[in-house]
Amino acid sequence: MEKNYFERIEKRYAFLKGAIIGIIAGAIIVFLIISNSPAIIGSLADKFTLDVEPAAEEHDIVLEDEGFIGYTAADFYGEIVHKAEGKSDLVIMEQPLEIVMNVTQSGLGNLSVFKKMQTVTYHGTGVYTVDLSNLSESDINVNNDEKTVSLTVPAPILSYVEPDLSKTEFSDIDKGLLAFGDIKVSTEEQNKLNEDAVSAMTTRLSEKSFMESAEDFARVKTFEVFQPVVSATAPDYTFKIIVADNSR
Repeated sequence: MEKNYFERIEKRYAFLKGAIIGIIAGAIIVFLIISNSPAIIGSLADKFTLDVEPAAEEHDIVLEDEGFIGYTAADFYGEIVHKAEGKSDLVIMEQPLEIVMNVTQSGLGNLSVFKKMQTVTYHGTGVYTVDLSNLSESDINVNNDEKTVSLTVPAPILSYVEPDLSKTEFSDIDKGLLAFGDIKVSTEEQNKLNEDAVSAMTTRLSEKSFMESAEDFARVKTFEVFQPVVSATAPDYTFKIIVADNSR
């Protein structure tokens, strides 16, 4: 009976010894695989699948840059004002004109037979100007959608009339039957005739047709002044001049 007991003990010891050796050997093999053959782990991992909830994708927002630059009135104001310096009375049109006046000198008793009459043609030039001294930022309008810049300038005015008395023409004197000699005019009377001539020219040059022509010239002349400034700041923008309403 003792023999059988010791045999059982020996068998159990041998089994336990074999199990321990097997565990140690397996651990060594696993260590060698992990440390020296990561590709083997990858190939083994491919044989197993695991359902995992996909991670949320990350998206970077990229804004397209079209190279478009927006402008404001302030971008042009400083240069425009600088260009306008010294141009408070920018001459935009000079309109020559002649006025015909009749000079009559009454004779004795205001009878027609003693009257003398002469036609006098006065020459002069009307000078139209635009005042650019008070331009403000509100006069500049920028449309970035249409790529336009507009500048509103004051309406032109007839600044003054300059007579050229050296060109004054006198017709022959039309005399009554009993009228003799030339028409005699005093210095005071001559000055009054000159003033009347200038007044008549001013009235004529202030008519609508002349003012409309002045507005056309105002657009051209002021465009020539300011276009280089706008073009230098925004070469791809269209520039235009707006003349303020004359009735304002």
